[in-house]
This record gives sequence, structure tokens and C-alpha cells, in this order.
Amino acid sequence: MMRTMRCVLSVLLVGVVVLGSGCKYSKNQLFPPHTPRSPYERYLALRDRERTATYKDAYGRDQPNLRERLRPLDTP
Repeated sequence: MMRTMRCVLSVLLVGVVVLGSGCKYSKNQLFPPHTPRSPYERYLALRDRERTATYKDAYGRDQPNLRERLRPLDTP
């Protein structure tokens, strides 16, 4: 019983290490930062109404710009 448990844990550990190293060293990003995420974002970009994805907070860090992106289009 203990031997099978140890074998299962070692196989899981090897699997996690292999998958983790494969994700860490991939050269191509899954979602490049400047591609539209949805048809709606493409629609806005074609009409020069796209909104920025991030903004700099008071400490200089990038934060998601959720408030502006979720605001209705007809408000300034």
C-alpha cells in the first residue's frame, strides 16, 4: 500500500515538473498583449474608440483598467 502511494506521488511530481518547465520556457505567448481579445474590442479599435487595458497607479505599477473598460460607450 505504501509503495503504491509513493509511486503515484512520484509520478504526479514528475508530471508537474515536466508541465511546469514546458510552460515556463515557451517562447510564444498564448495571448499577445496587442491583439484584440474579442470581436467587440476589434470593433472599437476600427472606430478609434479602444480603451487601454492597464493604467499606472499611484505607485507606478500597472493595474487592470476595469473601470474604463466596463464604462458604457456613450459616456465621456
